[in-house]
Amino acid sequence: SVLDECVTPGMHRILKFDFLSKNIGTADLNIGDPQNHKTWYEFSKAHGHYHLKDYNVYALYDAQGNQAAPGKKQGFCMVDIEPIQGFINPGQKKFTDCVSNQGITVGWADVYHRNLACQFIVIDGVPDGDYTIVATTNASHIIPEDTYDDNTICVGIRLHGKANPQTIDPPIYHALSTPTVNFNDVPEGETAARPVEFEVRS
Repeated sequence: SVLDECVTPGMHRILKFDFLSKNIGTADLNIGDPQNHKTWYEFSKAHGHYHLKDYNVYALYDAQGNQAAPGKKQGFCMVDIEPIQGFINPGQKKFTDCVSNQGITVGWADVYHRNLACQFIVIDGVPDGDYTIVATTNASHIIPEDTYDDNTICVGIRLHGKANPQTIDPPIYHALSTPTVNFNDVPEGETAARPVEFEVRS
């Protein structure tokens, strides 16, 4: 992780998590040999093979919707790791080699396990509380897709000391900009409307 400049040497507090990149489309994602797409790839010293540059983007937001830790761009090697649960007829996996044959078969997912190098967000100085992890795959749209609308997932977590984070519903922040509403000088028997303004971040 230090070699790939994901973290500086020394002690850090990090938030580790798994990430799945699924092919739920109608065709295989066939990239093949990374050497044929040199502008897309960089060699990961930590993993020992080629990664698509900045393929995933991770960020941590607090309960007020502010970014609590710097956004992190993660390279990715795409191969078939596990069939997608509930997917009808996923077929046989075809892509198993990060060095020469990358891709994801229809009905399969690549999995970046939490214990892999660089698969974390550094949360030094982030206080205990409720947060949302926002993770986006194919963030720079290197790979053409039918739609990019389903490429982001949000997961709520609660940080508390050294305990493992607890999964919660993502916190939604709302602030009322008009704490009081006055209905002065409204004649008896009449009705009146007043504007109320509020902000929601989700």
